[in-house]
Amino acid sequence: MSRAHGVAVVSCIAGFAVAAHAAPLGGPPSYIEYASTFDPGGGFEYIRLAPDHAVLGHLDHALLSGFFYRDDYSKEYAIDDTARLVTVDTSSGAVTTIGQTPFDNWTHLSITADPSTGLAYALYARDPCTSTEFHAIDLITGVTTPIGVYADACLEAGTIEPDGTYYAIDSTLSALVDLEQGVIGPLGFSVGNDATLYHLPGGTTMYLLATDKSVGVVNLYIVDPALGHATLIAPVSAMPGIYTGIAIAPPLPDEVFVDGFDG
Repeated sequence: MSRAHGVAVVSCIAGFAVAAHAAPLGGPPSYIEYASTFDPGGGFEYIRLAPDHAVLGHLDHALLSGFFYRDDYSKEYAIDDTARLVTVDTSSGAVTTIGQTPFDNWTHLSITADPSTGLAYALYARDPCTSTEFHAIDLITGVTTPIGVYADACLEAGTIEPDGTYYAIDSTLSALVDLEQGVIGPLGFSVGNDATLYHLPGGTTMYLLATDKSVGVVNLYIVDPALGHATLIAPVSAMPGIYTGIAIAPPLPDEVFVDGFDG
């Protein structure tokens, strides 16, 4: 596994594309949310879910898992529901295909990028989710190379720390995992298959967006990386799975969104 530095990207099957703003101490971060969701006229929409729920463009396919790369937030890299690696223009929703991947029978899919190698790394599992494949993806060609298999683990929500530690969520155990060291500890709730771990660029707090299956609500949590415990910060959505594709980035320029994103 590659040791990555400066990664600001996380992804999962279901969730939001989040361009993160500074987080108030002790409270939830404010952020810009991009997403793909159903288009009432057919197909899918690429939207800026927050602050204004603006439709940015039409998509023929849903985004399953996405990320930003090397501080370029003008385009989101993503795997779509035909298993293509694509980029999506965050201002227009225009899609460019890079290449085909083998992830065409997915249950859990999570991608994070290593800016030092030009590669993305994918955690990929099928139902029944009793093991998880680990792959490298060339971001220029889309060529995918199997690296290995994590047996007896249903992993998603992969994120690489600046020190190279690769964390994930085991959705069977509802626990935080270090992919090199093993299980760290339980989250404290029954997690759905839409978990997303991320940090705000430059920050040290580990956030988690995930469904609490006991109540069917998507919540925002802060996760203790030493113990695995997740502390509830705020509910995000009562509609798990409505919005798909996630990528974490800094705020847009001040001339676009200022103060309370009311520009």
